Amino acid sequence: MSVDQPLAELSPEFAGMVKCAVTGKWVPVDEIVEIQGLRVCAEGKEVLLSRLKSGEAPPGQLERPSSWRRIGCMILDNFFMSIIFGIFYGIFIFAYLIRQGDLMAPAANLKMQVFAGFVGSAFFIAYFAFFHGWRGQSIGKMAGRIRVVKLDGSPVEVRTAFLRAVYYIAPNFLPALAGVVFSQLVNPDDAMIFVGFTSLFVYLYWFANCVVALVDRDKQQAIHDRLAKTRVVMVP
Repeated sequence: MSVDQPLAELSPEFAGMVKCAVTGKWVPVDEIVEIQGLRVCAEGKEVLLSRLKSGEAPPGQLERPSSWRRIGCMILDNFFMSIIFGIFYGIFIFAYLIRQGDLMAPAANLKMQVFAGFVGSAFFIAYFAFFHGWRGQSIGKMAGRIRVVKLDGSPVEVRTAFLRAVYYIAPNFLPALAGVVFSQLVNPDDAMIFVGFTSLFVYLYWFANCVVALVDRDKQQAIHDRLAKTRVVMVP
């Protein structure tokens, strides 16, 4: 390399040139526009807009996180929410204890299961719908630097965030619903058996959800992501 070689030949950036994020070509900076955080030339703009219209990911924008990162974020979310819900659940048990005085009775156990199922599931849905609709990140995802987005990389709105949360959490309502229905048909002990069966279905759904995400090596979409047309990506 000669010391007399012009800087413009060493790096186009010194000559006011910018590399298009789509075509890879170096063009004058005044011919560059920015779309969804990408600097593109006229040719790249047409390609990028076509990709976005078809739902294809913009280049370099939708890097999927590792499975371990997502699991870690999920553990953080569950830990945080369990603390808050545990407080409300404790208040409910204390109030029930004062009124009924017997937490060991089958009827009391069934009522606590129903309460935890309905209120806990509703709380989890509200949590994910709010945070994902607000900024695409729950508290766990903020810590793990991942975000929920639409398939084209655009932010999710509140409606999409709510539907995604429903698809994710809705099966958790089933044990509580079974408790309500069968408590009217059989004795509390037998009703708890049906609650246990429906709880098994919930675990199977969660397992299937994880498997679907793991086998999707491209977008890593779980079942609730496929239904809501979303995906989880790394924060640039």
